Amino acid sequence: PLVLPPLPVHVELEELLDRHPGDGVPLGLVDRPQWAETVPFWWQPGDGVLLARGSPRSGVTALVDALIVGIAARIAPTDLELITVLRSTARQGVATSMGHVGVAANSDRPTDVARALDVIEQRLADDAGEEAGGPLLVLFDDLAHTRRRLLGEPGGGELADRLDHVLTAVASQASTIDVVAIVHDGDDAGALGQSPPGPGVRWLVPATSDDAPRIEGGVARLDVDVRGRCVLEPEGLTVQLTADLRSLGSAVAARHAPDGGSDDEPPEQVRDS
Repeated sequence: PLVLPPLPVHVELEELLDRHPGDGVPLGLVDRPQWAETVPFWWQPGDGVLLARGSPRSGVTALVDALIVGIAARIAPTDLELITVLRSTARQGVATSMGHVGVAANSDRPTDVARALDVIEQRLADDAGEEAGGPLLVLFDDLAHTRRRLLGEPGGGELADRLDHVLTAVASQASTIDVVAIVHDGDDAGALGQSPPGPGVRWLVPATSDDAPRIEGGVARLDVDVRGRCVLEPEGLTVQLTADLRSLGSAVAARHAPDGGSDDEPPEQVRDS
């Protein structure tokens, strides 16, 4: 039988952006062994909730940086608003330089998180009525840390409950809001972090040998020790995320297109196996 080439163990974001034009953001490569090919793993507005779980050394945090660079390069501020709830002040500084960020929340500051929740709650109310806005992405680089900091403050339990309620509402009802969040192994990410994969919530989880029976191609294609190697649930697809960037600020500066977007047709999102 034909032996298919495995997913590469190292995927550069710059190369993906150069090789795969479009209005979406390529975040890695998807293994499609039944077609003997690899294709980009796309993100674009309207994709819903994407949660990425893994240890700090697993490579999943690179997802956030790739998304920031790709949005700067491909999507105009008039076509996408960001709410960034970030633990990294350096990452926050780069994100706010792009012109997309409506609310920049430091995850260590409950007042910042409360302000972000106010905006999301208002958008959910607008979407339920007749005043739906444009696409809005809420981005967390450490969802569990955000929640833990809230619970550590006087009265923070109420804010943590609000955060849980808002995020589960985004996952369960039709809205113009997307969420991308990192959840580190062993951390309590609240109600959303307990959501099973399904139509409203997709998970990227580290590939393990236990995944072999349900992924076409088996363990040899999983390369379970590779940084950034994940399984996308519920589809059961193997994904190699892009490598860590040497400098997020330099990557955004090199790619930032203030008018944003591309004249190419938007990419077809991979959703099945």
